[in-house]
Amino acid sequence: MQLSRSFSNTQVGVGRADITSPIGEVNTAGYDDLGVNSDGIHLRLKARAFVFAGTNNQRVVFVTLNSHRMKELVVSGLHDALGAAGTQYTLENIMISATHTHAGPGGYNDDFLYQALTLGFISETRNTIANGVVAAIVQAHNQIASQTEASTVFLNKGPVDNASINRSNKSYLNNPAEERALYSKNIDNWMTELVVKNSVGLQGALNWFPVHGTSMNNNNSYVSGDNKGYAAYMWELEQAQNGNPSFVAAFAQTNAGDVTPNTIAPTCIDSGLPCDGSVGDCNGHPTYCEGHGPGWDVGKDDFYSTSVIGGIQFAAAKAIASNSTPLFADISGPVSYRHAFLDFSSVQVKLDNGSTVSTCSPAMGFSFAGATTDGIGSSIFPGQGVNYTDAATQWYWNILTDIAKLGIVTDAEKACHYPKVILLDTGEMPLPYHWQPKVLPFQMFLIGRKFAIIAIPTEITTMAGRRLRNSTLTALINGGSVDEDAVIVIAGLSNTYVSYTTTYEEYQIQRYEGGSTAYGPYQLKAMQQIFNQMAASFGGGANVTSLASMAENFTEWQLLPGVVLDTTPIGSSFGNVLTAPNTTYHVGQTASAVFQCAHPRTGTGYTDPASGIPTFMTVDKQIAGNWTTFLTDAGWDPGAVAAQRSQPQQPTRFSKAKAALLAHMGRGTDGVFANLGAVGPVAVSAETSAACPSAAAAPLSGDDASMDPPSYRNVFADAVAIPETDDQGALPSYVSTSVTTPFVSQDGEVLVEGLPVGDFFAFFVNLIVSMSFDFFGYMMTTLLATSHAARCGSRSGLGITLIRYGMLVLEKDQEVEENTYRYDPDNYERVVEVGNQNDFVAYVMIIIGFFLMMRANTDYIRAQRIRSVMLVSNSAESSQA
Repeated sequence: MQLSRSFSNTQVGVGRADITSPIGEVNTAGYDDLGVNSDGIHLRLKARAFVFAGTNNQRVVFVTLNSHRMKELVVSGLHDALGAAGTQYTLENIMISATHTHAGPGGYNDDFLYQALTLGFISETRNTIANGVVAAIVQAHNQIASQTEASTVFLNKGPVDNASINRSNKSYLNNPAEERALYSKNIDNWMTELVVKNSVGLQGALNWFPVHGTSMNNNNSYVSGDNKGYAAYMWELEQAQNGNPSFVAAFAQTNAGDVTPNTIAPTCIDSGLPCDGSVGDCNGHPTYCEGHGPGWDVGKDDFYSTSVIGGIQFAAAKAIASNSTPLFADISGPVSYRHAFLDFSSVQVKLDNGSTVSTCSPAMGFSFAGATTDGIGSSIFPGQGVNYTDAATQWYWNILTDIAKLGIVTDAEKACHYPKVILLDTGEMPLPYHWQPKVLPFQMFLIGRKFAIIAIPTEITTMAGRRLRNSTLTALINGGSVDEDAVIVIAGLSNTYVSYTTTYEEYQIQRYEGGSTAYGPYQLKAMQQIFNQMAASFGGGANVTSLASMAENFTEWQLLPGVVLDTTPIGSSFGNVLTAPNTTYHVGQTASAVFQCAHPRTGTGYTDPASGIPTFMTVDKQIAGNWTTFLTDAGWDPGAVAAQRSQPQQPTRFSKAKAALLAHMGRGTDGVFANLGAVGPVAVSAETSAACPSAAAAPLSGDDASMDPPSYRNVFADAVAIPETDDQGALPSYVSTSVTTPFVSQDGEVLVEGLPVGDFFAFFVNLIVSMSFDFFGYMMTTLLATSHAARCGSRSGLGITLIRYGMLVLEKDQEVEENTYRYDPDNYERVVEVGNQNDFVAYVMIIIGFFLMMRANTDYIRAQRIRSVMLVSNSAESSQA
């Protein structure tokens, strides 16, 4: 059905679909830690789509995803996948933006830099995301097709306080003082929101507010939409309980590059002193510098912090939507769009002084590896703020660069990226295939004459975002395309992903954001120039000349093995109830059951017939003899709130332990879920996932207590309110707040995972032995290792061995090729061909060795940090006693 021309206002359709891919041993995308895999569900991930059909019969689509980033291969196949609806939607008018949660499964990336730490491509992840995006767009498209009235779209803004701080204030302060004086804060604490209504009520809300998706920290292994996912979940829950289940709430990302939800300023975990992760912090251990969410101050975990930061955003969004005097009561009118693929590695940029500079081929700096106070980097890198002045005095950094760059960094590249010290020359590293793209997508939407959205493929800092918004809006106004009071927002992390964008001044400081600004110090200026030309094209000027596509040769690189053997013990079958629950439970008790289940990566789970949404488990309640679904793995466990506890709600972790969710891949006795929160004397039945098709329901008898879900008001109040007193009450028995439980051996040594941590001398000695005696040295040191230091040193030595062997192969091949060229030119081409094959193997060895070394060092630092925290905690408890 085509848009009816009889409508004088904009029509809007909304849609929502699940994009939670199969979990289990799949590395999470975001913190890039090989040791953090998704093994449970905290909140399911969603794609939320808004289709705007203008009065000019044109359409634009905005999709926000609960994912860390967006990649081009997910986008490129949408047109064909949309089927009949696809005739109205192309790459040019579909904008897909990630919320930047760091707690979603990886495996959907296209570029090697982002693939490597999630062990390559995982088809289930990419397909699930793509299918979810298509489903959400089709829902929105069909909603417009069935509408009998146009929508009212009003635009408003509102403050959002106490939900974020700037994590790189040192960089922010390097911006000109006169520019900083124009703003009251070093963050943007305002939310911009489009609210869609019809005569029945709310259809949807789409807002932009800058804050990182890092409320769930880098020890978390549960899939979650983080604070923005929580905010959307709570608003949609409220609307569903009020009889509006089709309402869609999208909390989109914008200029959050230097903005963190960890609102408690970072401190050194060993000393408690303030820090910011710079070189030399925490007595030379900048990886000890960590920020914390609001739960830290009240003895709560990251689940609680997620609910607080998400709850603040939700409350602000609701307040904006209910404001009776919006900024613009209706932004209806024509919709327009522009899209272009550009080679961003060599954009010629004109500066204000009339000179011309250029962007650079992408490269990542040392501070990129130093990471942030939201998620620590590797201890072998010195922290944030590394520049050429530092590098000149630290010879070992140059050695690390030689190992990592896999080739010669030219003087021209060094000059282009200055003062960045290049760690990974990603634009010039072709093996095993491209590490970062050179061609990038840029896009802009106009909705009426009052609102514009610009899509960039990076995270962008606060001040950089302000500059880009201001310059683009000025160009739009000057071209007559929008009114002078129009509003513009940036949709960050859109259509693909290439790390960060900072201002020129912030780039000079070379903190994490600057070290991750891949295309050099003039990256922001180039973006401003591109969007200025795009903006002028709406008023009749020439648009940016676009390439046909991203023009990259993608390779499906995979290291994560599939589920090889997924079977049951002899005499058992999938779905068997191994441990049945009790027949009756009372308030405060924990209900648990164990099922024989399959590996969760074999499917997305049982599909709930009521909602059509997959779930790995359900908890049912019996009403008048009939079983109905009470909880699924998509919820925040509202049933547990009905216990009327005094402390804020902690989510039930349906997967309490890795073994519980993975079910030992069919070998063990742990089920998909354990320790489900029980509320009052109830009858409970547990439905299992599709992986447990023969699970028998176990009806339980008990007193018929009221099991109706609590009102939304009670859920929200208990979920996000911070108590004013210090009396927090005891955590319920089903809540586990510890990640690792160290204990003390008889000789007083702190044990982490059953091993003493050991000192740096043990680490260094085992590294030297392992490296010096090659693979025999590795085997010997591994077998004799009695501490984390020895074990990690041995593995780090193996990594260096692989790097050394790879470099020897490269060196030998070059020597053979040179000799053949001189003395046997007839065989030169054949020798080069063989050499290229050898070089490929050598590069693979170097890459694997590098990541082995990085992982070993990171594991040792993590063990040291856990020991430090335990010692500090014990010291504090002793002093209090």
